[in-house]
Amino acid sequence: MFRAGLRALSRTRNGVMRLSTDAVRQERVTRARRISLLSASSCIAIGGSVLIWRRLRSVDAAASALDESDIRDSKSKEESSLDEEDSVSRHKRTNFRDRRVIAYEDRIRAYSTPDKIFRYFATLRIVGANGEDEIEMTPEDFVRSLTPGVIQPEGLGLDQFRKISRKQAMTELSTQLDDGSLFSEIGHSGGLISFSDYLFLLTVLSTPKRHFEIAFQMFDLNGDGEVDASEFQKVCDILNKSTAVGQRHRDHSTTGSVAKGVGGVLQLYFFGPKLDQRLTVEKFGNFQARLKRELLRIEFDQYDPQGGLISEVDFCRLLLTYTNFSDSKKRLYRRRVKGAYRGNQKGISFEDFKLFSDFLDQMSEVETALSMYTMAGTGATKDVLAHVAKSVIGIELDGHLVDVVFTMFDVDEDGTLTNKEFISVMKDRRQRGLNKAKDSGLMRLLESAWSCAMQARPFG
Repeated sequence: MFRAGLRALSRTRNGVMRLSTDAVRQERVTRARRISLLSASSCIAIGGSVLIWRRLRSVDAAASALDESDIRDSKSKEESSLDEEDSVSRHKRTNFRDRRVIAYEDRIRAYSTPDKIFRYFATLRIVGANGEDEIEMTPEDFVRSLTPGVIQPEGLGLDQFRKISRKQAMTELSTQLDDGSLFSEIGHSGGLISFSDYLFLLTVLSTPKRHFEIAFQMFDLNGDGEVDASEFQKVCDILNKSTAVGQRHRDHSTTGSVAKGVGGVLQLYFFGPKLDQRLTVEKFGNFQARLKRELLRIEFDQYDPQGGLISEVDFCRLLLTYTNFSDSKKRLYRRRVKGAYRGNQKGISFEDFKLFSDFLDQMSEVETALSMYTMAGTGATKDVLAHVAKSVIGIELDGHLVDVVFTMFDVDEDGTLTNKEFISVMKDRRQRGLNKAKDSGLMRLLESAWSCAMQARPFG
């Protein structure tokens, strides 16, 4: 009896030891698989970084090679006439160094945090009365921070600024801003843009008007269509977090780039000196429309309009500014327009450009309408596009402007738009690149690899 008990106890102990050994072995297998998966993920990440680096180098090399080939090919009659046409356009040909700087600055616009973008493109260090300086942008700095291909002024870059008093800066800007400019009306800033103002303006530009209307309704408890200062701050906080810019931002107290909500000058503009006024959806919609118009004017004037008109080629450049097309593909579009209007330029006015931008603000409705025509077997012809603009959006587009758009996107010259590419370019133009994720994808790859490693389970 006693021996039988010992044998049972021995078998129990051996079973427990086997279970413990199996558990240890299983844990080792799991750990080994996690380590191997992390190692593989690291190799993939490193390989991806190398590929991205090589791609960026190849893009720069290809761009320079294409420019050199353009110069060599200019000996032919057709190319020389196109290059001559391009030179009329007041758009200076950049040298190799400028192309490298522009490529670097475009990567900052595409992948850097709002803090770094602001510190790179802001040009003014305002000397404070209490000894604390403030970094601020001019309206032109703000547009330059959004616009790919526009080089930063010489000697100004990351944490490099002009040191100037606020009074002197406001005096300089007063001569540059048009009468009735929105920037000159915002409080007493004289058009200067702080970091908090910068984040707010990006939120305004990247958020459709309809989203603001919905947010207003959320906090408008009594249904009168108005919100006070504190409610408006909540509206902006919610919408800012929903944008790519807001999701990317992190406060940096060491550089002074700290989001403090809607800036003081903007609060004065919306709610009065005592912050006791209420903001309506209509007033805010008017502010958003004026802001967009002012930025469009600055963009338009960058091409040095003659007699109030820019060339068809410069209009083509404006439409392609925010696309991800390669330089060679953009060059094909420009050459198509140059060839069509060589010796027959009529130009594009600011008002026509503004109306077309208003048309793009309703791109979702336009896309739906054009897709219906496509499904009905009717292509997007010039008459169809003009009809959609007038009947759906309520805008009458200039006929010559529509001709230029079709010259760009009617690739096979059958009288209809290449719908997919047209919609893609127009959406990029409308959103100014603010809807795109502010990273190269590498961090998302590493996060996914880590998540997979932590969720690894042994087979069987």
